[in-house]
Amino acid sequence: MALNHSSKYLPLDVLRPGFFYLIHARRGNIGIFYAADRFTRDPDRFLIFPEGGQTDESLLITEGYWSKWPYYGTAKPFVELDGPVAPAKEREALEAKRKEISYDEYVARTRIFY
Repeated sequence: MALNHSSKYLPLDVLRPGFFYLIHARRGNIGIFYAADRFTRDPDRFLIFPEGGQTDESLLITEGYWSKWPYYGTAKPFVELDGPVAPAKEREALEAKRKEISYDEYVARTRIFY
């Protein structure tokens, strides 16, 4: 919960499209960043698997970047992991990354941002 109030998250201008990030969002803690698309009007966002039983976990969803969309953005990125993820391989990559990084490791790696 402390991450929700943290102002130490990564600014938008340092995020790299297609890269994994440890994030704090309503429905997930690992996401792939995608920059805004002026043609589709998609905002800056993270692709994630929903967690916590709010939605079918087999579906990929997006969470908007926090400060860019204060009323819609719910994701604060804290740690860049690796990337980029190949197009059309996001589902497999997110599944592998969720298995690789436990929740305890996530907490340990983001604790400094409280």
